[in-house]
Amino acid sequence: MFAGTRRGMWPHVPVPCVVGKDEELGMNTTVKKRKSSAPSTKANKTGRRRVRETEAGRVHDAQWPLPMGPSFTVARTQLIREMVRSVRRSGVVVLCAPSGFGKTALLLQFADEVRRDPGRGTARVVDAREAMLDELIVQLDAIERECAQVPHPVIAIDDLPAFEGDAAKEFVVHVRGMREQGVEFAIACTPLAGETVRLLSDSAKLTAKQLTVRPREFAEWSRVLAISSKLDVYKLTQGVPALVAALQATVDTMGEERQPLATATCNLYSSVLDELERADDAIRILAETLLLVGSGFLRDFAAAGTPVDMSCLQRLVHDYPVFGYDAATNSFACMGADEGVLQPIGERIAKGMPQIVRRAVRIQVRAGRAGRAVELLDRFLSPTDALHVLSHDPMRFVLSGQAPFINRIVGGSKGLEEQTNADPNLVLAVYGAALISGDMRLARTLAGTFAIQAEGLASRVDQHDWEVARALGSLWSSCRGVELPEVSGFAALSSGSCQDAEALALHERCFRGLIEQGTWTGEVERFLERRVGKPFPLASDSVACGIDIPNLLLTCDVLLAEALTGVLGRIDERDSALAALVEPLRGQRLLPILNHVRLVCSVRRLLSGTPLVDEQAVVDANTLAVRTSDLSLQLFSAIMEGWQDLTVNQAGSARFRGQQAARLADARHPFLARGAFFLERVASLRSISQLAIREEAGAIDLNRRDVDAEDAWACALYLSAAHCDAELTAWCSLQKDTLFTPSFRLLARLALSVMGEKADALRRMLPRPMLPYYILDVGVVSAPLFDEPDRAAKQEEAVGHITFRMLGGFSIERNGHIITSNIWKRKKTGMLAARLALAQGGLVDRQVLYDEFWPEMDYKHARENLYATVSMLRHSLGENGKDGPQYIVLQGGSIGVNPEFISSDVQFFEKLARIVLLGHVQLSAPKTIELCLRIEQLYTGPLFVPTDGVTTYFQRMKHVLQSKFIDCMVRGIDVALAEEDLTSALWMAEAGLQQDATREDLMRSAMHVYDELGRRKDIVELYGARMQSLEMQGKGGPEPETKRLYREIIERYRLRSIM
Repeated sequence: MFAGTRRGMWPHVPVPCVVGKDEELGMNTTVKKRKSSAPSTKANKTGRRRVRETEAGRVHDAQWPLPMGPSFTVARTQLIREMVRSVRRSGVVVLCAPSGFGKTALLLQFADEVRRDPGRGTARVVDAREAMLDELIVQLDAIERECAQVPHPVIAIDDLPAFEGDAAKEFVVHVRGMREQGVEFAIACTPLAGETVRLLSDSAKLTAKQLTVRPREFAEWSRVLAISSKLDVYKLTQGVPALVAALQATVDTMGEERQPLATATCNLYSSVLDELERADDAIRILAETLLLVGSGFLRDFAAAGTPVDMSCLQRLVHDYPVFGYDAATNSFACMGADEGVLQPIGERIAKGMPQIVRRAVRIQVRAGRAGRAVELLDRFLSPTDALHVLSHDPMRFVLSGQAPFINRIVGGSKGLEEQTNADPNLVLAVYGAALISGDMRLARTLAGTFAIQAEGLASRVDQHDWEVARALGSLWSSCRGVELPEVSGFAALSSGSCQDAEALALHERCFRGLIEQGTWTGEVERFLERRVGKPFPLASDSVACGIDIPNLLLTCDVLLAEALTGVLGRIDERDSALAALVEPLRGQRLLPILNHVRLVCSVRRLLSGTPLVDEQAVVDANTLAVRTSDLSLQLFSAIMEGWQDLTVNQAGSARFRGQQAARLADARHPFLARGAFFLERVASLRSISQLAIREEAGAIDLNRRDVDAEDAWACALYLSAAHCDAELTAWCSLQKDTLFTPSFRLLARLALSVMGEKADALRRMLPRPMLPYYILDVGVVSAPLFDEPDRAAKQEEAVGHITFRMLGGFSIERNGHIITSNIWKRKKTGMLAARLALAQGGLVDRQVLYDEFWPEMDYKHARENLYATVSMLRHSLGENGKDGPQYIVLQGGSIGVNPEFISSDVQFFEKLARIVLLGHVQLSAPKTIELCLRIEQLYTGPLFVPTDGVTTYFQRMKHVLQSKFIDCMVRGIDVALAEEDLTSALWMAEAGLQQDATREDLMRSAMHVYDELGRRKDIVELYGARMQSLEMQGKGGPEPETKRLYREIIERYRLRSIM
């Protein structure tokens, strides 16, 4: 707290003492007191308290201590310098500000500054609160006599009373007389002493605005008072010193830690109202109204029939800058209004003048903040007052989502039944509340009542309210009987005169066009710009003010259109703002609006590739659509639910929903029909066999021209899943413009995501500039690229797929099952199969095969044998002419296997080894360890080497693959040791030694592993075995690096045993 606050509230902290030359003169420093002979006058003129005088902060009267507080510990250097300059220039400086602006602290610091100046005189501080004029004048005269020999004495008068009339003139004349004698004054007062301040026209003045904590001072205040850096000091306090000091105990901007600031804010406004009770009634009423309203625009007052007197406002804001007013926007804001800090102030105002509360309620309603109006009604006014307000603006409360308030005040249908002649405006409010709450039965009943009593309604119901209610009912026109009838007697409304009804009609038209036709014209964005000045009108205080249902629905339309027209990239802060309304909507029990908001949020997350957080949203939207007979919304929700099922691998359920939606959609719903078709096609790809996929891909007419985006993408996905690369290339070339339609990007991206590896071929066909639009997380290598498909996955993926196993033996598998034909007993057939598979998709020249398999034969016989062997190989693999898969490829003078249908463990081993050893893909340490362990699992033994023919190529490949395996194990051991994963390191070390114990780099890595595990015996045995092997070969000893490592390890163990 700061100087100027009531006595007794200040903690006693050291204060800089200002002592002038009184001590040199031997003057008595005790407070001089005298009884006044003047009669009592009005409190606002003189008061009854005696004047107290001290030496610049040194408290001499224990009964009346000067206030102490945090403000005295912060030096306001800039202001003090301004005061010093002003006093020197004019002789009098006046600080005019309300309580809480640190006037007393500033006076004491000013007096201290004067004392520090050796060329100045003494400084005296006089506390004049509630002093009588004659006492104050006597005291000033006494100080003047005592300081007669002192040059330029300074008198600081704190809390100057609000003198009026002759008293004010007499005081001013006396001050000017003393100024002529060389006495300088610093006077602190509140705006109530305005008459005295105006009479001191030749004095320098510091207003309340100038006393606020300036931006450059915030750093110093924060340092001295240890204010948290998380706080937005100016936003919370507007620079009022008392509030800035209250932040000393505030840790965060939320929670119980705000209590000191809240208390200080409430006390500040209470003191302002205390002062205004003695001011002009018009200014006081304006201040109380502003406090009850909290924040808003001045046009809201005019809309409620109570325009603001600008002269009163300017005086109020000038004298009391705690009412934040922005002249540029004609808006205002009271501190703490949004946090409920000012509730005690409201109780005080309501107790004294309830008519001001009614005025504030009317302003809030007209401003579209029915939520705050309801708070005022519930807290301060009676149910009768609430009914009166509701009957004047029924649809404003409805469109603000105040259904619980309406039902509570009116009593719902039971309350209306008890009234023999119910006010149609109240009935209209209950009707609207029933619609936004999802009570269609009650809405239907009330609509029927209005249809019976339609005659004469024009004179009892406001036309704007009726048009809004009709527009609201039309949102559920599919629900029979809920729409209101037309009423004769109303005049034709001009365009733009009923914006709420226009907004609801626009939502209905554009939302239906979007989900049924797939059209979006941008009309909603333009309307929102005209209506609220921005295309996304969800304010941060929308919950406190009441939800604006028309704006909310139009905003949902804009966000949904971004998703369905392909504009959406990633969810952003708008989605967060929309999701923040879910709980308030649920609290108000606005079921249809709640489900619509949840549906939009979920659709945007689904199409943007963001994990869902509300999987039940589309289900609830579908359920409500069934209840209201809304076929379009039902189909749209079903399609979105199908895509949601696909993301969790429920292809059967997704296919069923696509089929149902396609069956129910008709010519009125072309967009939904196409969406249902595409969902069913993608779901089928996920659920049918590879053979069925190939059959359907073969039936595709590649020469079609009249295809839409859904059909084009469905065909491309089938061709990709069937591995028809040539046909896919042709299709993508012909349908390029249709495939890359911008409005279909998000659905296509979702389809590519749920299709997984079946869409790999199509992903490779995408132009690089298009990748960010169709691939989530471009540049990130997905985990399936590192995992070999297991046998079950292979069998499901492709019927007739052949796998050659050549590491650790030789076997051939079809669809996960080993082929056991007797033909494999012919050595040449198996040898040829292995030789072609080792080419890894490449072709082998026939002459090479002649030389390797039949080196002793001439060309003619070698060719005949090769032809016979290839024929037997085809037969053994199950190749059946032109109808089945073609496993063996003959091209020119070369032979090879078809990589589309044949793979090998060597091929996958090479792929993983390339990733580990070359480092072209950035891998984390855990992923590197995982891949090395996968290689160890895959490398079950050396490469199969036939026993017939020339096996040079097989021997060379055996050595190459074995070397790569050891290299991978050494790499994995090093990474595992760095990660302290000793279990994996040991596993790979022993696997490598089992395959090749002669590689000394592997031997050194294994020695490091054994050393970390404390297995000295294994190190000695490993090194000894290597020494023995080298001696038997006559090659001398191990490499120097190996010897050095062995000696270091053994020496370390020896020293450890000695210790």
